[in-house]
Amino acid sequence: TKHVETLDQSGGANLSESTHVGEKGGPAVTQAANNATSTVLQDGDVQIAVLNQAIGANSSASTIDQSQDRNNANVQQSAANNTSTVTQDGQDGDVDIAQTANGNTSTVTQTAAADFAIVDVLQSGSNNTSTITQTGDDVSADVDQAANNGTSTITQAGDNQIAILNQSSGNGSDSTIDQSQNDNNANVQQSAANNTSTVTQDGEDGDVDIAQSGSGNTSTATQTAVADFAVVDVLQSGNNNTSTITQTGDFVSADVDQAANNGTSTITQAGDYQIAILNQSSGNNSESTISQTQDDNNANVQQSAANNTSTVTQDGEDGDVDVVQSGPSNTSTVTQTGPSDFAIAGVTQSGNNNASTVTQTADGSTTTHLQTGNRNTATTDQFAFTSTSTVNQDGNDNQATVLQGVGSTDQTSTITQDGNRNVATVDSQGINAGGPLNDNANISTITQSGNDNQASVNQDTGGAIHTLTHSGNRNISIADQG
Repeated sequence: TKHVETLDQSGGANLSESTHVGEKGGPAVTQAANNATSTVLQDGDVQIAVLNQAIGANSSASTIDQSQDRNNANVQQSAANNTSTVTQDGQDGDVDIAQTANGNTSTVTQTAAADFAIVDVLQSGSNNTSTITQTGDDVSADVDQAANNGTSTITQAGDNQIAILNQSSGNGSDSTIDQSQNDNNANVQQSAANNTSTVTQDGEDGDVDIAQSGSGNTSTATQTAVADFAVVDVLQSGNNNTSTITQTGDFVSADVDQAANNGTSTITQAGDYQIAILNQSSGNNSESTISQTQDDNNANVQQSAANNTSTVTQDGEDGDVDVVQSGPSNTSTVTQTGPSDFAIAGVTQSGNNNASTVTQTADGSTTTHLQTGNRNTATTDQFAFTSTSTVNQDGNDNQATVLQGVGSTDQTSTITQDGNRNVATVDSQGINAGGPLNDNANISTITQSGNDNQASVNQDTGGAIHTLTHSGNRNISIADQG
């Protein structure tokens, strides 16, 4: 049995207590300032505890409790009012804490099952708080807080977990990481003031990367117990942005990039093999919501102007949605529900005050809206199999509405408008979107190139074909094939 202890106290009101039970244990304690308190209790083999409270370490307090084998704890406190508490009840744990500023608090707990756990905490700013709890095997936590008033909480209960947190330049930031299953990885980087990050991983093999370089941002990532192999990547470089991601499916991926200010992003993935990509890079006050509740859906939303709103709902399988809004104050709503398998919807809006709404509930539906201009509105509502609707509007004050009936197949509607104040309406190719069954091969094509044109088509019988072309001004054409 070998015990080695070195104690040096040169200030007033210092207190150090050391208790050794086992082999090769031995703390080295140096307290060079006033009001420092150090307590070391070791019960195991080959344990090492090194504690240094020096250079004006007034009112510092450190407690190290090691009750198993081969644990190592090293605490360096060189400023006033620091508190560090380390408890290791497992084997081969390693804790390294360095606090060099005022008012820091660090608490590390590694329980009996936390084998091969490593904790490294560095706090060099004032009033920082870091709390780490590890109860699994082969886990690692790395916390670096170099700014003032930061708060970090890491809880790991599974095996082979990794959590890395860095709050290096910004006051008032707060980060919480909770991992309760196996093989999860969380990396949070916050470099500006007043950011908040919350990561919860209750599944297995999850990966979360969050980087917030702007101020006042909030990020929440939740991977539930059934969310295995889920990936989250959040980058918020603007100010006052909010990102919320919830994943309950397997093999899902969510990517959020918000570089503007006051943006809001919400992604919910409840099915398997989902992909959601959201980019709000150069426009303030934009909002995007993506909801995926079935399997094998893909949603890509790009908003590069201010005051845009995008809502994507995918409740079918194998759906694909691409929304690009490069003009200000655009609104896009895409809904793929029910049995709408293999549905594809694409919306591109580059003008002002555009609105595009797509609803697909049948298999094989395809909708494409391209709008370039101001105050355009395109609405496609498809309740039929193999329906295709394409609307292309290039001008001002255009409006196109397409409804295609329930249970109808092989329906196609194409509307192209190039001019001002055009109105084109195709009334479902089945009355009121409830057309007859088996009304196959209905086709309606409207092309308007001029001003003040209006076209309306209503087809409710099978095999109807309608083609309308206007190249002049103030033309009105109404066709009813019933």
